[in-house]
Amino acid sequence: MEVKRLDNARSTLFHFVLWILLVLLAAITYMAYHQYPADTISVLTVLALLSCLYAVGKERRLRKQQVELSKEISDQQGKSADLEARLKELSGLYRAISAVNASASPERTFAAVLSAGLELVGGNRGSLMLLDEDEEYLVIAAAEGINQDVIAETKQQVGDGVAGWVVEHRKPVLVSGAASQDDRFQSLVDHKVPARYSISAPLQLRDSVLGVINVGIVTDDPDQKFTDYHMRIVTIFAQHASVAIENARLRLMRSVLLTVVEA
Repeated sequence: MEVKRLDNARSTLFHFVLWILLVLLAAITYMAYHQYPADTISVLTVLALLSCLYAVGKERRLRKQQVELSKEISDQQGKSADLEARLKELSGLYRAISAVNASASPERTFAAVLSAGLELVGGNRGSLMLLDEDEEYLVIAAAEGINQDVIAETKQQVGDGVAGWVVEHRKPVLVSGAASQDDRFQSLVDHKVPARYSISAPLQLRDSVLGVINVGIVTDDPDQKFTDYHMRIVTIFAQHASVAIENARLRLMRSVLLTVVEA
C-alpha cells in the first residue's frame, strides 16, 4: 500500500512539473514573439529551471524512500518465510514425537520411532539400530523397506559402515549416492537397490549413545532428495526419540525381571 502511494506521488509530481514547464515555455514563447522586455523572459526562464531542479530533488527523495520501503518489505517477507518454515519444522517434529509417545507398548516404540522419522522427511527405507549389551555391535531393532534376511544377519561393529561411523564419531551424516564411494565408511551392509539419499543420526542420551536411526530414499526421481535441512530435523528428532527408546528399554528390562521373579 505504501509503495503504491509513493508511485502515485511520483506520478503526480511528474505531471505537475510537466504542466508548469509547458505553461512557462508557452509564456516565454509568446513574450519572445511579441517582443516583451528581456527581464520578464529571463524571470520566466529562471522559474522554469527552478521547477526542473525542484522536480529532480523531489524525485530523488521519493525514489530513495521507495527503495528503502521495498527493501523493508523484502526483509519482512524473508522473515515471514523463515518463520513459516520454522513453524512447519516444529509442527512436523511435534507430530513425530507425539506418534512416538503414543506408543504404549515398549516393543512397538522402536517401530514407532522409525516410522515417525521416515514420515518426517518423506523417506521410504530405514532402520533403527541399537547397541548390544557390550556396546560393541549394532543390531536392527526396527526396519522398513529392508529385506528380512538383511535384518536378521546384520550385526555391525562400532566403526564399521555408516551407522558404525555415526556411533563412533557421534555425528549425523548425509550420504548422497552410494556410500561405498565415501572413504569414511568400511564394511557396508549390502543392499541390492541402494538408497539415492540417506541420513544417519546418533540416538544420544546425555553422554551415552544408544544407537542410530537411518532414513533413506529409494527413488529414480531426481527432484526427491535430502538436504542439510532434513539432516538437521532428523538429528533434532533423534534427540527426543532417544528418551522414548531408553524408557522402552527400561520397561522391557523391568518386564523381564518381573517374569523371572514370578517364575
